[in-house]
Amino acid sequence: MRNFKPKDIKKILDQTGLPTVYRSWKRGEAPDLPYIIYYQATTETLGADDITYYARPDYNIELYSNTKDIASEEKIERVLTDNKIYYEKSEDIDIPKEGFMEIIYYI
Repeated sequence: MRNFKPKDIKKILDQTGLPTVYRSWKRGEAPDLPYIIYYQATTETLGADDITYYARPDYNIELYSNTKDIASEEKIERVLTDNKIYYEKSEDIDIPKEGFMEIIYYI
């Protein structure tokens, strides 16, 4: 199990060349699409003797784009694989009223 900190993930995602931020952009400061938002979604814990023995944060990495952006997805997948990070991916989220598509990587 790897235990990442937000700054570690930022450094890895910066290798994609895509704008990347933790949690959200400040109002009015979001760059043009595509861009990445990442955040700690949950914490996976292991208990022993009625205490939390080990806690590992789980992160979501969200790619926002105007349409399906295979090139940006490949950039993210390449840096995750190069850094030996296991991920699962959900690519069925389309938000037409907002004018973008969202792909989520779970690490």
